[in-house]
Amino acid sequence: MRNLAECPGKNPLAAIKANENLPEKGIIFVLEPQQSKYKSEAIGNVLFYDNPLQILNIIEEQFGGHVSVQARGRLISFAVQNLENPDSSREPYNRQSGYLPISFKYLGVVSIKNNRRALIEKKLSSPGWNYELPNWPDSFSRVFKENEIEELKITMINALTEKLEITEEDAKVIAEKIIDKFI
Repeated sequence: MRNLAECPGKNPLAAIKANENLPEKGIIFVLEPQQSKYKSEAIGNVLFYDNPLQILNIIEEQFGGHVSVQARGRLISFAVQNLENPDSSREPYNRQSGYLPISFKYLGVVSIKNNRRALIEKKLSSPGWNYELPNWPDSFSRVFKENEIEELKITMINALTEKLEITEEDAKVIAEKIIDKFI
C-alpha cells in the first residue's frame, strides 16, 4: 500500500495551479468522507469523461479548496456506510450523512468487514454536468488519462484503505466492481 501523496493520478487543483494540462479525455475519482459520529463513511464518484474538462471556477481557502468543472461522460456513484448509523436503512436520497441521489433499487451492495457496506450504482449514468473536485484535508480527488485504469485501481484501493480504514481486500473488491462497470 502506498501513501496517498505517492499514488498515481493528478490532484486537479494542484495541477491547475502549476499550469499543467488535465487530460482531454480521462477519468475523475472523488472520495469524500462524511462528517458523522459513525466512523468511516464516505460518498464517491468515478467519471470517465470524453471531452476536455471546462474549468468553471477555482476556490482556494486556507485549508484547501475545490475546482468546479463541466464534463460529459459515464458516471458511477457509490457510498461506504457504517451499518450502526440509523440512516443506513433509509433511502440514500433521503438522509443527512451518506447522501446519494439514488434509490436502493438502483444500487448494488457489497458487504465489507467491520459492520460496513458499500453501495454501488448498478448502471452507468451519462450526464453532462458540473462537478466539484474537492481538495480539502479529508477529501481526495484525482484525474487520470483515459487509459490509466490500473493506476485508477491502485489509487482507489489506497484511498479507501487510508481514508476509511477498509481492509485492502475489501477496497480491492469495491474498486474492481466499480471499474468493471466501465470496461
